Order: sequence, then structure tokens, then C-alpha cells
Amino acid sequence: QPVMLAHPPLRYPEVLRQAGIEGRVLVEAVLDTLGRAEPGSLRVTDSPNPLFDHEALTVVAGSRYRPGRVDGRAVRVRVQVPVAFAIRR
Repeated sequence: QPVMLAHPPLRYPEVLRQAGIEGRVLVEAVLDTLGRAEPGSLRVTDSPNPLFDHEALTVVAGSRYRPGRVDGRAVRVRVQVPVAFAIRR
């Protein structure tokens, strides 16, 4: 299985922060053999609020992963990546 190594900072949508709305967005993506999400493969499969979606897609698209491997060779893999939006109190 692939492993996330690094991701860009998560920007919380300000209107949702002010309203106290939290949630988790599930993003589906195909990771290539270099550990990057293929741009055309990104899609939101579950979201508590559509205002979270753009930022969740941006984070997954900008993340680096250790690629999935089969018999020691890097392979393309379809993954579901959860992106959590939580307000720190």
C-alpha cells in the first residue's frame, strides 16, 4: 500500500471555520509509480459540505506518497484518502 510522506498545508475554509463546521472529505485518486496523484483521477467520493471539496482535492493533488509496490516494483494504485477538517480549540 502507498504511504503519504508529505502534504501541503491544509487551509480551512473561513466561512466553515466561523460557523464551527467540521468534517472529513474522502478523495479517490490514482497514484502513479512516482508517488503522485494523477490529476485526471481525483474525485470527491464523500463530503459533509461542498465548501471543503476544493481544498481537499488540492491537498491530495499536492501530496507525495511512497508508491505502492508489487514484487518490489512500484505500481499505479487507486486509493481513498481521508482529509479531516477539525477546528483547534
